[in-house]
Amino acid sequence: MKRTAYPPLFEAFWRAYPRRVKKRLAYASWCKAVEQITESSGSTSEDAGIWLIERAKSYACSDDAKEIRFCPHASTWLNQERYDDDDDGWSHASVEPD
Repeated sequence: MKRTAYPPLFEAFWRAYPRRVKKRLAYASWCKAVEQITESSGSTSEDAGIWLIERAKSYACSDDAKEIRFCPHASTWLNQERYDDDDDGWSHASVEPD
């Protein structure tokens, strides 16, 4: 059985996103999101990919992503453009000083 090879930026996104299911579908959604971001911002596809990775990392650190059964699949997160959500909308755990 042949495994699909994905571009390095998508692989980095995949590792950063907390719920890793349906990778092929997530990749199709990733391509669409990168295209939309480059068209709307005038950035390169590489810059759009890097930005999506950073947004996925930020989301992964939120309380919203901790309960995996309630965390959307990566394809849903991308298709619904949740990467554009305000970070404050994601519940972030507060860290108490020692």
